[in-house]
Amino acid sequence: MSIVIRTATVMQEGAGARVKRLMPLPEFMNFDPFVMFDHFELAPGTGFPEHPHRGFEAVTYLFEGEIEHRDNLGNVSRVGPGGAQRFTAGSGLVHSEMPSVDTSTAGIQLWVNLPRRLKGIEPSYEEAPADTIPEIGFHGGRERRIAG
Repeated sequence: MSIVIRTATVMQEGAGARVKRLMPLPEFMNFDPFVMFDHFELAPGTGFPEHPHRGFEAVTYLFEGEIEHRDNLGNVSRVGPGGAQRFTAGSGLVHSEMPSVDTSTAGIQLWVNLPRRLKGIEPSYEEAPADTIPEIGFHGGRERRIAG
């Protein structure tokens, strides 16, 4: 068995957001149902202004700072360190994710492709503040289960 170490590609997304993308990359693609995996860093005044999505689900986990989610379903929420949010774009969702504090904001986001039979479902949104996510300690670390 061989181990391959991949280096994320640094790029700009949205409005000045710095993203380290692990996948997809030209040499590391097509891992359905996983569409994209990013680590993002947002300085004050940067972020992801209003934009559309459809056909997938995204889970975001924050390490530091705070992000405000707004969407065309009327959802407005703020998620802070250790918190998570999930949206299902389904048949279509327009949303924004912008820092709501004047400090740096950082987190990870995983996009998962929906199966064909679910691509047209109604979009939805859910937040999970840090204090609602179970944490399990183990020798040498801790685990936080945000899905599954």
